[in-house]
Amino acid sequence: MNPLPFSYLETHKLAHRPGNLVHQSSEGAGWRSLFATIQTEAAYEGTFSAIRDHLLVIPLKQPVRFYRRIGGELQEQTLAPGSTTITPGGADHTVRTATDNGLYDTIHFYIRHETLAEIHAEMFDTGETFTLPPFIGVVDLTLQSIALEIQKMLASPERSDAIHAETLSRTLASCLVRRHAAGRRPAPQPRGGLSSRQLGRALAYIEESLDETVSLSAIASAAGLNAGQFGREFKKNMNLTPHEYVVKARVDRARFLLLSTELSLAEIALRCGFSHQQHMTRIVHRVVGLTPGALRRNR
Repeated sequence: MNPLPFSYLETHKLAHRPGNLVHQSSEGAGWRSLFATIQTEAAYEGTFSAIRDHLLVIPLKQPVRFYRRIGGELQEQTLAPGSTTITPGGADHTVRTATDNGLYDTIHFYIRHETLAEIHAEMFDTGETFTLPPFIGVVDLTLQSIALEIQKMLASPERSDAIHAETLSRTLASCLVRRHAAGRRPAPQPRGGLSSRQLGRALAYIEESLDETVSLSAIASAAGLNAGQFGREFKKNMNLTPHEYVVKARVDRARFLLLSTELSLAEIALRCGFSHQQHMTRIVHRVVGLTPGALRRNR
């Protein structure tokens, strides 16, 4: 483990770009394996040289149109609030972002490469090189929970936060290695079901369209299938019908916005595709066991 605190100078230096307003930062907090900032960003375009450590970015309030060229691949997606974009260490890349008004709120957090490599070696007992691929728009509740915990720590700093940050870094590393690392042991594949490409297109379409009416035929079309075939195959992959998954995705996004922002309940309901605030209250209470107001009060 690096004995020195993780400094902004070791990052891509994104947070303090012109037009940005940094609200909180772990600079000077003594965190060794994590570095984090929360900011309002101005839309931008830029090319960034590789650094050793790995970056995760989560939009906090509004969708962000995101374009990235990395490793010879062009990635493009509208990033939903709460979704995670992963930029692995060791990769040069070019990025362009856009929103309706040119501003958006994000949390950035970096994790040391050595921490991931250490967890990878512990989990797989192998000397193979650890590789983290570039991902955009990942919906992962563990990553969201870590982001929310980092927000709490930055908002109300305490002397013990450096120790807690080290614990969080290992939880984060375990999640990235287990779910997102290249070369991990493959999970058993379900019989039948959608291909990874079809499923990825379907899930990306759902995340991009949650604030609208999401129809089965539109999701199926995104995956390149007819509605009847898609519904059967989707459930083999997800153990949920498409409708059940959409409801879960709406609740997950609502929970994230309730815990990470001060948006009104009515605004959150609209951003998550509920008909109105009462509709959101009813569905969230049914799924989570708490009303949206109670979730926010207990954060």
